[in-house]
Amino acid sequence: MKIDFSKTEQDRSKKTLDDLLASAYLLVEDANPEKFTSRELAEKSGYALGTLIKRLGSIENVFLWAIKKGREKQFDSFAEIVSEFDENLPLNDL
Repeated sequence: MKIDFSKTEQDRSKKTLDDLLASAYLLVEDANPEKFTSRELAEKSGYALGTLIKRLGSIENVFLWAIKKGREKQFDSFAEIVSEFDENLPLNDL
């Protein structure tokens, strides 16, 4: 699943999007779905609700993006653990 956000050439707008995505990721890392709201994201990021809507379009998309990024991070971490595991050890040691 690909999640897109509106494109911009302005550095300030890119920073805003990066800040919003980073804040959404932090909310998702806290693993409390009750905080997956536009108000929580606005508070965490320091941006107004209007900025969120203008920059993100759909608030749901930013949380879907953050969940996807968190899942990818966990898979990458697990893959690294598996790749470094000594194949001579029993699987239970993994």
